[in-house]
Parts: sequence; C-alpha cells; structure tokens
Amino acid sequence: MGSDLSIVACGLELTSRRDCVVDDRMLKRIDSIGSSASTLAARILKNPVSKYSYFNLHDVFALVALVEPEIFRMRRARVRVETIGKMKGMCITEYRDDGNISICYDVDAKRLVEFIIDGLAVEQK
Repeated sequence: MGSDLSIVACGLELTSRRDCVVDDRMLKRIDSIGSSASTLAARILKNPVSKYSYFNLHDVFALVALVEPEIFRMRRARVRVETIGKMKGMCITEYRDDGNISICYDVDAKRLVEFIIDGLAVEQK
C-alpha cells in the first residue's frame, strides 16, 4: 500500500451487493448475447450460479473502476497494513484528501451491469 502507483480498492461490502451479482436472470442475458466472449462467460458462470444461485464479480469491479471510474463513488484514504502484533495483516484506514488509495464505496449498479453486458457483446477480431 506504500506504492507510488495509483491504487483503487473495492471492498467486499461493495462487490457483494445483490444488485450487481450474476444470477439466473443475468446469466440468461449474458448467454443470449451470442458473442464468443458472452458464450465463454456463460459457460464459466453456469456452474457457480447453479450451485450457489448467484456469483459475485469481485475482480470485475476493480477492473471496471479503473476504466470507467465515473460509475463509482470514491474517497481518498491513507491505507497501511499492520505488520506486527495482534493487528498484523489488518488495514488501517484514514480518510483524507492526500490519501494514497481511492476506495470505492458506492456504485451505479445499473451502469455497471450495462458496461459489463456491452463489453461482452463486442466481438474480438
């Protein structure tokens, strides 16, 4: 977390929102697109959706936040990871303007889903 790189973080409380998961309805929508990407995505997602009734798109949030940041509401924060003692491995967060990380705390779920659907509809050459 001490990197000079621009870091964007999306926590589980955001990426686990029910209005952003792939469920049966979303899976059918993905499969109906008919592109090679959507067909592959549907094949990959079919098993976890049938087993758990939904699938969280944790990693997708992070990628979308980098390329379409306006879909998210973010706050700057200084974040460090404790390396010793009982708190070892925990993140210590201070929200401040000169923070080293942008933390996503809200998302326009409809725009996120449409962005994903639009991306899956593009045929690769």
